[in-house]
Amino acid sequence: MNCPTRLIAACVMLVPLTAAAQGTPAPQPPQGPMVIERVHNEWVVGPEYRVTDMDGETGQIVGVSGGRVFESVLFLGAGGFWMVDSSRNTDMGYGGLIVEWRQRTDHVIGYSFGTLAGFGGATRELTVTTPPRVNPRDGGRNGGTVTQHLHFDTGFFIVEPEADLIFNLSRRLHLHTGIAYRATTADTHNAPSLDGATATIRLQVGF
Repeated sequence: MNCPTRLIAACVMLVPLTAAAQGTPAPQPPQGPMVIERVHNEWVVGPEYRVTDMDGETGQIVGVSGGRVFESVLFLGAGGFWMVDSSRNTDMGYGGLIVEWRQRTDHVIGYSFGTLAGFGGATRELTVTTPPRVNPRDGGRNGGTVTQHLHFDTGFFIVEPEADLIFNLSRRLHLHTGIAYRATTADTHNAPSLDGATATIRLQVGF
């Protein structure tokens, strides 16, 4: 077999190998899984009922709060609350901004930690006792002890941290139950204290 014949035979043998190589797809680099989640932001509003300690007695408070929930985790809003019964002749109302951090909102039961910071006002009863007057001439007493009940208004700054359990009844309906503590700057001299522990229940509706 001469050289031209051998060259032609070699080319004929290479044609199937080249076709096979072109028909094989090139390997692709591995790709990681991609998960696309929708960011869930919503407005919420709802009523609230509280049972609180008011200087050793039980008081009842109602209120309403609302705001915006970002990514089902961060709540930024405001609320206002008013005492509906006079505990130790004390009437009180307060409100402010609320910041709350929520967890496990995609479960049936979640939890949250938050705080309210704001201002309030109260009308309290102050008891003043005046000792009997003494007659300087004979040292005798002139009259008896006088007790007066005075009412006065006071303003205060309030911070109320709170911890809640959240029952996620549906995607847009949430029931909060928890405990809080109300700390105020109100003067307690000879007057009922406005500080106290509180049990809360709140229903929030999203839209």
